Amino acid sequence: MLNSDQYAYEVKSDILEARNLGINSVPFFVINRKYGIPGAQPEEAFLQALEEAWKEMPEPKNINSQEGNACNGGSCDI
Repeated sequence: MLNSDQYAYEVKSDILEARNLGINSVPFFVINRKYGIPGAQPEEAFLQALEEAWKEMPEPKNINSQEGNACNGGSCDI
């Protein structure tokens, strides 16, 4: 893999995106394209960023319902 250009485009795209975001350190972690964690940080920094990102996530839709009616075991009350 290291001797090929198979992922060259993806790598160059990642580098360009990092430059556009002002990232100039390694490692650098981006969570939800909003929270950035530069360098080596304690686990508390990751936990805080993950908790904040989680709070902002939309509520998941119930995939076991049809038009808002509850479903149980594949049968839905209509």
